[in-house]
Amino acid sequence: MTEAEKVLWDKIRKRKINGRKFRRQYISSGFVIDVYSPELKMAIEVDGGYHSGEDQKVYDRERQRIFESIGIKVLRFKNKEVFLSIDRVVRSIGKAAQKHSRSSPL
Repeated sequence: MTEAEKVLWDKIRKRKINGRKFRRQYISSGFVIDVYSPELKMAIEVDGGYHSGEDQKVYDRERQRIFESIGIKVLRFKNKEVFLSIDRVVRSIGKAAQKHSRSSPL
């Protein structure tokens, strides 16, 4: 895990978000998801600087399209957001988890 992923993980592990379980470094469709909730079918990606390159952006979009095609909701945050605004990031995840859990059967 990157440092940003570790910071985020500390805030959401042990069912700290709406009582939902998240897993680190989860594999789906041959890809590693930074943080994933099987209950919600929600992926959380924490993007470092290398995600700003054009080739990586294309790869990330295709990967996200694959996840969404199998019903996985993807949330993306930049490392900087995690380091500077972790509370806002956690609130965003909580809101998305609440909304996503209402819209899809568990």
